[in-house]
Amino acid sequence: MKTKKPRTLDDEELDAIFAHVHREYFTQRRNAALLALMEATGLRVSEALALKTTDIVLIGGPLWKVVVPDGEGCKTGWREVPFVMNKRMTDYFLPWYYHDVWEGDYVFVTSNGNQLTPSSFRRWLHRKACEAGLTKNVTPHMLRHTYATRRVQAGWERPAVQLALGHKSPSTTDIYFHSDIRRLVELVGRDVT
Repeated sequence: MKTKKPRTLDDEELDAIFAHVHREYFTQRRNAALLALMEATGLRVSEALALKTTDIVLIGGPLWKVVVPDGEGCKTGWREVPFVMNKRMTDYFLPWYYHDVWEGDYVFVTSNGNQLTPSSFRRWLHRKACEAGLTKNVTPHMLRHTYATRRVQAGWERPAVQLALGHKSPSTTDIYFHSDIRRLVELVGRDVT
């Protein structure tokens, strides 16, 4: 049985989407931060939207972590995923973190203070991808695949990728290791020299 390669976004595609975000609007800053956070952590859209303000924790410097409740593969009932806070996130997160101006429990809320829904983010992402001229159907789950594929390409071992994604079974994580032919060529090339 042939394993289907996960659909991902490359740097140029992500940059094109971010180029069409108008940061002067709250909803655009929020959605850009959500997009960047999902790309940086591999969270499912439902996990990201369920984050509460206490679930994003500063570790030190640019290093933060998200504490994801009830991770699928976690014995503890949560998993921690470290990430680097980047410019795409700071417009939304830092005013809240340093000035405690957040109202409500959830991190990603509407302008009325209600929890953002997966369908509204999915529509926004699709619209921004179209505005950016992307011809593929861009979905929030592609950010998770992009995260995992990049970690494999960076040399992460299977258990680390599995833990970060919250997969219960190693076989669920295998799709990312089967898809990286560049890594295979590199390894084989080292044996030749």
